[in-house]
Parts: sequence; C-alpha cells; structure tokens
Amino acid sequence: MKPVCQLEEYLLTRLHLDFNPPPKDEVRINQVKSAFDYSLGVHSKEVRRYRFDLHVKCYEADEEEIKVGYEVEAAITGFFSLDEEVPKEKMEVLVRLNSFSILYGMLRGIVATASGSFPGGKFLLPAVMPQDIVELVERAKKEEAEKVSRSSKTGNAKKRALPK
Repeated sequence: MKPVCQLEEYLLTRLHLDFNPPPKDEVRINQVKSAFDYSLGVHSKEVRRYRFDLHVKCYEADEEEIKVGYEVEAAITGFFSLDEEVPKEKMEVLVRLNSFSILYGMLRGIVATASGSFPGGKFLLPAVMPQDIVELVERAKKEEAEKVSRSSKTGNAKKRALPK
C-alpha cells in the first residue's frame, strides 16, 4: 500500500539545548511547558507537494515555575508529497496532521539523542496528540488573523511570534 503522505526530505533548521542546573541540591521538576507553531507552503506548480516548517519550544520547571533542567528550542522543515488519490477536500487536514506527526516524532528522537550526554541525561519532548496541537495552532492563527485584521483597520498591526 502506497503511503498517503510521503516525506521526501527534511532539514533540521534549529536546535538549541540548554541544561539549567537546579539552584538547590534537590529540586522537583513537576511541569514541562511547551509551545508549538508551524507554517505550510504549497509548491507553486505541483499542488500535491508542500513544505512544512515546525517550531517547538519546551522547558522544564519546578513547583515555583523556575526553569530547571532542560530548555529546548528546535525547528525542522519537511518536504512532502501527497498521494494522487487523496481528495482535495481532505488534503489540508491530512497535510497538517501527517506532517506534524512525522516531523515531531523525528524531532523527539533528535532531541533525545542530542541531550543524552548532558548532565540531566536523555530528555524526551512531551508526547502529544497531533490533532490537539494542530487544532490549537490553527485556532491561534485564526485569532491572530482576526486581531491583525482589526488592528490594520486602526493602523496598529503587529507581527505574530511564538509564545515564550
């Protein structure tokens, strides 16, 4: 069976790992905060070929929300093609879900491998439900577009940025 969404190539475009030693001898890391964003580009001549840029920020924090342990900022770009049999009305959803799933899985492995020789040992980016992340990102993009639309009418447009 031919895959619906085929990864043709990927490029790691950013990988920044920091290990923040705890300020005390013993600290309980009780939360991992993360933020996601992505952009999607379609080939100018071949509508079933596209580029997906995924950006992830993540850090560990203690009960006082002080960053301890790992802080990660990473970006990966994938070039994909969609099977000809995929109906056009399903393309957008499949592109986002499959691209996110494939690239995030790869990024988890890259971060785990790179962090393995850090003082805190191997760090895994959190397991997530791709459909939940895609829904959150799309909702944030829609809200931002509405805000920019309202601002442009008053002349106060701002550029969108990843959350800190």
